[in-house]
Amino acid sequence: MSIEVASSLIPGTTNTPLDSRSRAATVAAFGDIANPSLGSLVYCEADGHIYKIKSLKAKLIGSITVANSEIDQVERIPTLADLDGKAAASHTHTLSDLSNLSALSNTYSVVGHTHPFSAVTGRFLYFEIPTGDDSDRMTLEIDLADADDFSAAVRKTLTDCKVFNPADGEWIAAESCGIELYGSQARMPAVAGMTRCRYRWINGTGDASGWKSATI
Repeated sequence: MSIEVASSLIPGTTNTPLDSRSRAATVAAFGDIANPSLGSLVYCEADGHIYKIKSLKAKLIGSITVANSEIDQVERIPTLADLDGKAAASHTHTLSDLSNLSALSNTYSVVGHTHPFSAVTGRFLYFEIPTGDDSDRMTLEIDLADADDFSAAVRKTLTDCKVFNPADGEWIAAESCGIELYGSQARMPAVAGMTRCRYRWINGTGDASGWKSATI
């Protein structure tokens, strides 16, 4: 049911959202939002980010299970700071960009753009952290190889990486990733001689995502 009003609405106190569901103290508190709406935006006071509600799930209210009554998955909306320094999908690098390392001739392509082989000091591999169940903890498997078939791959895990924590803006060590890190990134130093990289995430029940190519 909708209510028609003759003019606009305005709260009677300062710093008060028109819809109380649009703001929460922490990401963990998203589960306490009553009657959430799919696609709505929620501002998190703790990290200063805005999240979009991607899915809902049933919740036990009293003795009754009510469908679509609790936030299931959210996606953090990127900020200008997230986008600063991101390269366009069509950009390229030459070998001279890598300190004139003309002996390095290998390249690989990710989402329409190419980089020369970048397994040199100071270079990193980045892995996007997906969203999952808000109580789930995900781990990471990484394969590094010098051939397309990964027949002699070297296995790495999340313990070989650092994870960007949006709450404090720092790269931290983590053995698994939960809702507080969904939509962020993990990274590890590139390894000399390894020109191919694939990765996948594994949830708390052991289910693995499909393999993805890492972004340099």
